[in-house]
Amino acid sequence: MRAINCPVLAFYGQQDTALIEELPGLRSRMRAAGVDFEAVVYPGTGHALFNDTNRYTYNGDAAADSWARTLAFLERSLGA
Repeated sequence: MRAINCPVLAFYGQQDTALIEELPGLRSRMRAAGVDFEAVVYPGTGHALFNDTNRYTYNGDAAADSWARTLAFLERSLGA
């Protein structure tokens, strides 16, 4: 984690239990390494929430929100 030298924005679906179970530990390790880490968890959503080719995983509201957050993150982080 200490090799990470940029901010990190991550999106998770609450129903992706394997990742959600690991998230508290990841947050802790990122904090200990001094990484600017932001995790957004979307309730009622599983893995691959942004995949609009898969009707079982796609969540349009979460995808739209995560895209807006990504653009804002890039604006803040890169000054684009």
